[in-house]
Amino acid sequence: MNRCTRAASSALLALVALIVAPTTAHAAADVNSCVQVAAEAAPAGMSITFNNTCAFEIRCEVAWSLTCEGAEAGAIEDSKRQSFNLQRGRQRAIFASGDLCGDDLWEIVDESWECVQAR
Repeated sequence: MNRCTRAASSALLALVALIVAPTTAHAAADVNSCVQVAAEAAPAGMSITFNNTCAFEIRCEVAWSLTCEGAEAGAIEDSKRQSFNLQRGRQRAIFASGDLCGDDLWEIVDESWECVQAR
């Protein structure tokens, strides 16, 4: 298993931890129970798919950072954040890419997501 795949696998575990983490807000808990999130490692990055099984439209935000092995120790090459609305019964895939690192080894870190009922 190469480092990129290990990093993506670690990111998948972190994302699953976010999915099952308890929340203090009742509304957020309702949304978390009806939003399904699946992450899949790919050679060029990581795909994160959001599936809205809620009875209402949701607004989601997903964020991540990309680090490259050739960069300064601990330096973040690129941070991304995407927000989107998702109608009930729909799904959307977001792709976190390692392409910016070129041939250097890369790692996707600090991934997080949050969905709330759209207003």
